[in-house]
Amino acid sequence: MEVKKYLLLIAATAALAIGGIFVYENLQKEPLSPAEVLPATETKVETKNVRKPAAAGTFYPGNREELSAQIDGFLVTIPSPLTPKPPKIIVVPHAGYQFSGQVAAYAFSEIKDREYSTIVIIGNSHHYHFDGAAVYTEGFFETPLGQIPIDEILAQKLTSESPLIFAGPQYHDKEHSLEVEIPLLQKTLKDFQIVPVILGDQTTETAQILASALAKHTNPYTLIVISSDLSHYPNYEDATQADRQIINSILENDLEKFSQLVEQLPQSGIPNLQTAACGAGAIKTGLILSENLGLSDIQLLNYANSGDLPAGDKNRVVGYAAIAFYGERFGTELNEEEKQELLKISRQTLKTFIATNQTPGVEIEHEFLNTPLGAFVTLHKNGALHGCIGRFEPEEPLWQVVQQMTIAAATKDRRFTPVKPNELEAIEIEISVLSPRRRIFDPYNIEVGKHGVSLSRSNRHGVFLPHVATENNWDLNKFMSELCTQKIGLSSSCWQDPTTQIFVFTAQIFAEEEAGSQ
Repeated sequence: MEVKKYLLLIAATAALAIGGIFVYENLQKEPLSPAEVLPATETKVETKNVRKPAAAGTFYPGNREELSAQIDGFLVTIPSPLTPKPPKIIVVPHAGYQFSGQVAAYAFSEIKDREYSTIVIIGNSHHYHFDGAAVYTEGFFETPLGQIPIDEILAQKLTSESPLIFAGPQYHDKEHSLEVEIPLLQKTLKDFQIVPVILGDQTTETAQILASALAKHTNPYTLIVISSDLSHYPNYEDATQADRQIINSILENDLEKFSQLVEQLPQSGIPNLQTAACGAGAIKTGLILSENLGLSDIQLLNYANSGDLPAGDKNRVVGYAAIAFYGERFGTELNEEEKQELLKISRQTLKTFIATNQTPGVEIEHEFLNTPLGAFVTLHKNGALHGCIGRFEPEEPLWQVVQQMTIAAATKDRRFTPVKPNELEAIEIEISVLSPRRRIFDPYNIEVGKHGVSLSRSNRHGVFLPHVATENNWDLNKFMSELCTQKIGLSSSCWQDPTTQIFVFTAQIFAEEEAGSQ
């Protein structure tokens, strides 16, 4: 790896050098979002690209306090989450809250207080027919609870995958099916971004293209929200039977069966059944994506139809279901075998490169190491720091990032002389596997000791790993002030400036001695 490929940040003092140096080529690719954002508890801020509410006052209350209280009322009635595993995909209804809000809340209760960084919300258009998927790619969505920023990086990645995935904000202006999910997200999560996607058709082709793009570009902290109601307008008994068939096809993750039912049920003679799933294209996307991601645990959380309401008309109903797709694992935590394999890869890379100037080939035993994740590699010589370089959010798999950062820490950290062959036995390796960064807009949501922080201001960038705070016994103010002054050379209060972008991440840190790999 040539040093010109990267710009390295140099720590101001060796005492704080444990915070590391990170390669920020990925940061350079990120367009600056508007600096001002409306947190869910603050006053409104006008920005250029704000999609204003279209459904407030009709599908859900337009008054902030009334809306918040209604959602609280939904959530308080729901028992504990079904499983400690956070969902990767949820299917939720999008009718007026008085009809479907309680059912939807069962899915949102499953994600409450989880650390998702980006929520991709997918639905089918109720106003336009067009080919493909229209993405809202920049700015903010607004509800009475505040403004939520668009994940512009992910939106751009998705639209680069196919002409059928394109920037189409005009298709979002009137659409309620995505908007109604956002207040529920605002009441159950904090500091997240969204990517709203409207499908203009119900075809499997569009669903496959979108699912492929999502599988490629989302990360372990991305949640997919599929917005769809079920049967429209049959009587209560017919709706219950039709919806049961649709739900079972989803629980079985059977795309072919689901597609056949969506086409055949409205033609089967059920009186007044206009559609079996208005968001069929969105559900198809979820089914294909779940297959791509290996999500084998699919659970029905709640089902009802509008006839279940106290004053519900049982002669003409709409069906609603909350369904969650769970994976075998969530987040970036490695098990002991995976940690040991990474340490062995790092050690072998260090030995081979120092001796031959070549990067060794490796065979990966644990599939999770192929996940694209950032990492820092820290080298200690006789107990003292002798190199620390890392990288966020790479395209390459984790094992390859560890190889690259091992070489960089050994040869490109300008604070130290390159590692020599006769020093190899004195070198100890420590690896920090990083979660994907998520941007936050309220720095007081940073959890000292748990969160690492990276700051970006104009062309200045700096990072501290989570344990910098605990090892120096710093509180939040000290942690952030030192990051401003020592890592990016600005005033100690730069983290409180709204033009400074703040990202948080977590790190799983392990070393050779700890894992017993030597």
